[in-house]
Amino acid sequence: MENKVFTYLEFALPIHNCVIIPELGGFIVNQEEPLHHIDANVSVPGYMIAFNPDLKHDDGVIVSYYIRDGKMTYNAALQKIKDFVKGLKQELSTQKPVTCGRLGSLYMNKEGKLLFEANPSFVFPSLYGLTAVGLSNLSDINRRESASRKSFPVKYTLGSVAAAVVAMFLFTVPSANVSNNNGLQGAIPQQSGFIYSLAEQVKPLLEVDSVKVVEAKVENKESQTPPQSLRTYYIIVGGEDTQSRADRLLDKIKKSGLQSVNILEAGGRFRIYVASFSDKPEAEGFLDTFRKENPKYETAWLYSKRN
Repeated sequence: MENKVFTYLEFALPIHNCVIIPELGGFIVNQEEPLHHIDANVSVPGYMIAFNPDLKHDDGVIVSYYIRDGKMTYNAALQKIKDFVKGLKQELSTQKPVTCGRLGSLYMNKEGKLLFEANPSFVFPSLYGLTAVGLSNLSDINRRESASRKSFPVKYTLGSVAAAVVAMFLFTVPSANVSNNNGLQGAIPQQSGFIYSLAEQVKPLLEVDSVKVVEAKVENKESQTPPQSLRTYYIIVGGEDTQSRADRLLDKIKKSGLQSVNILEAGGRFRIYVASFSDKPEAEGFLDTFRKENPKYETAWLYSKRN
């Protein structure tokens, strides 16, 4: 069954990590950390897509795409999604699997439970081009560092010898017993050309290490610049389609005991959030703790918004 719902889902899921199709269920992305093998190889991180049929409320993600692309109201967009879900469930009731774009397929078992099978060949945009990395053993690294240290004295010795040779020619005074001025005039240009050639050959040896040190300092300064977050993560506990209804919901939540709540407007939807973070792991940790401490808001979810 082809529909814009799955097209929007495929686009939004890598961004939000959790997208709910109202009256159907929620699609959740679980990140799999890179595996460290005994042979010193690190595999590519992966993602596993899970489906939770108990998440049926509207999180506003799919609806916002309908509103933006179809130029329609929130209620009209939500009704289109509900009509699609109704037809989808009728088709699934015939025990026929339904493809969800490139993400995978939905099917219903004999007990009437809705299940999802992920597409193993689907690659998330953030993983394009990544390959496994091989790491060197610590003993090999120490061996190479030891060899490089031993080579430094040789380099500096060659530079010192070459510099001494140049100095010897520069400060050598011609003999006062020269009787032929023509011979002296012929020797001076030849000697100057040789000294200039030798100095040019020595110059790279004397400059190469200073250049490397400067470059290393520049790289260290650049690496110290902290990265700036491009997204803000909000802990959402409710939402409405108008400002007035959102204000009433905000007052109700405050009276129930949550005082640090605010309204976030995005995509024609007004969401109530209790906290915001620039770091995603920190936001996820807060969400887990908040759900445990506030069972009344166990359906609270994480909303990501580009800055």
